[in-house]
Amino acid sequence: MATVVREPRSNYFALWFGFLGAPAAWSIQELATLAITSHVCYPMNEPLHAPVVSGMWWTDLAIVIGSLLVGLAALAVAIAEWRKHRPAGDVDWRGEFAEASGGRAARYLAFSGILFGVMFNAINFYSGVAVFLVPLCGFH
Repeated sequence: MATVVREPRSNYFALWFGFLGAPAAWSIQELATLAITSHVCYPMNEPLHAPVVSGMWWTDLAIVIGSLLVGLAALAVAIAEWRKHRPAGDVDWRGEFAEASGGRAARYLAFSGILFGVMFNAINFYSGVAVFLVPLCGFH
């Protein structure tokens, strides 16, 4: 009697979160810090020398740290899904990419999530650093 090897069941939410979590976190971080800082520094289209609301640095820091945590969580989920969908047997990466069919879509999506996670977490980190290196209300 032959043994049937089944593919692991895909958790579509986890796959899509691993794939889109880090880019979405970076987008939300960029939009939120831009919107909040712009509103505080340019309340009525008049540029200010200093923010009218105290604690803007801490608000931006909380947004950056929150988006980094979401991005890192998405990267961890993508890595876990990629490992879960490992092919049976001893196949090297060249053989895995050469054999594109046979239920490898989940592994491909998870691997793409790893690439996006690393790239967008780096972008998120460096854009967060830029928020704190540049003065909030510009150079006056």
